[in-house]
Amino acid sequence: MLRTHVPLPARSNPEVAIRAASVLAVEALRIEVERLRAGEERISSVLLDFFLWDLAKRVEGDAESYEKVELLPAHRTRSIWY
Repeated sequence: MLRTHVPLPARSNPEVAIRAASVLAVEALRIEVERLRAGEERISSVLLDFFLWDLAKRVEGDAESYEKVELLPAHRTRSIWY
């Protein structure tokens, strides 16, 4: 579905699943980073999510500069829920 660039309907099962999976992934990453940085300042999940989104957009726009990996496009959903 993501490869076709067809917008996913807001609140559809695929759109909700993608959002839920991204929340869980960011939380798992935050926990692991904090474990590796034992005793240092906590990391904000929101800031980590923003960082990952910005990084993904940079990689998308300049894929030649990064290691070759297949990237799925971001989902396209019109929504006010961000």
